[in-house]
Amino acid sequence: MPTNPTNWYCDVCGDQIATAEDGYVIWKVDEQHLDHGFLVVHNGKCDNGQYPSSIALPELVGPDGLSHLMAFLSHGPLRANPDHPTKPRVANIDQFVDLVRRLHVPHYEEARGHFGNGGVRDAMSDANEYYPYIGKVMQKIAVGEYDD
Repeated sequence: MPTNPTNWYCDVCGDQIATAEDGYVIWKVDEQHLDHGFLVVHNGKCDNGQYPSSIALPELVGPDGLSHLMAFLSHGPLRANPDHPTKPRVANIDQFVDLVRRLHVPHYEEARGHFGNGGVRDAMSDANEYYPYIGKVMQKIAVGEYDD
C-alpha cells in the first residue's frame, strides 16, 4: 500500500491531478483572518482568481508538507508563547482536516465520492473516530466494497 497519495481530483473541473507539481491548494480568508474554503485545483488552468491565497501542492505533501499544514493549527512548542497561545487560523477544523486527509491518507481522495453511500455509512456507523479514515478502510471504500 502506498504511504502517501500520489494523485488528486480537481475541485473545479473534476479531472485527475496526476502529480503534485500539477496542483495547487487555494483558499479564502474571512474578515477575522481565518482561512476557509480550501480547494485542490490544477495549477493555473483551474484557479479562477477568486481565492486570494494559494500554495503549490508539492509544499503540502510528504512529511514537510504535513508540518506545513499543522502550522495552520499551531505554532508548535518551538514557537510557543505562553502569554499568547496559538489559535488555529482555520475557520472550520473539519474542513481543514478533510484537506489534510486528502493530501496525506492513502485512498482517501478516491474514497470521498462514496462517503454519501448508504452502505458505506452503515458499515462505518459503529466505528470509532479514526478507523474509517485509515488507509486499508479507505481502499475498501474507494473500490466500492461497502456500496449498497
